[in-house]
Amino acid sequence: MPIPLTENRKFRAPHATRTTHKIVEVSQLTLLPTCSSLEDLNPQITLAHELVSRGINKNKLIFILSKINSTKSELEDAIEYILTSGYNVLNHHIPERTAFRQAITDGKIITETKFNSLNKKCKEMFNSINSKMKELVIQ
Repeated sequence: MPIPLTENRKFRAPHATRTTHKIVEVSQLTLLPTCSSLEDLNPQITLAHELVSRGINKNKLIFILSKINSTKSELEDAIEYILTSGYNVLNHHIPERTAFRQAITDGKIITETKFNSLNKKCKEMFNSINSKMKELVIQ
């Protein structure tokens, strides 16, 4: 069950500092990265609640699931949890793969692994972010 807005101090979470709020306020889109576990989801949802309570339009906040090394049902549960909490979640996610860490160690980005299938998956995710940005600009 998602945490309600009134319980946002229950978890250790990133806090919406004045600077965080100012950055999000002028941003067209803010990505909130999280893993699929409740230990990761709850702090980010708490942060989102805090930002919304300070006047941020929740449509500017998009959750992105990363380091997903879980079953399809766990991924679906995480997506449902975010949606039930009242927030949007990107259609694509970043799986947990050693190849991403290796690319970063080699000074590359996650679309420059040795594996075309992983690179393609990440490019699809970036295209999804770009599409969401365009939607927000048109509104």
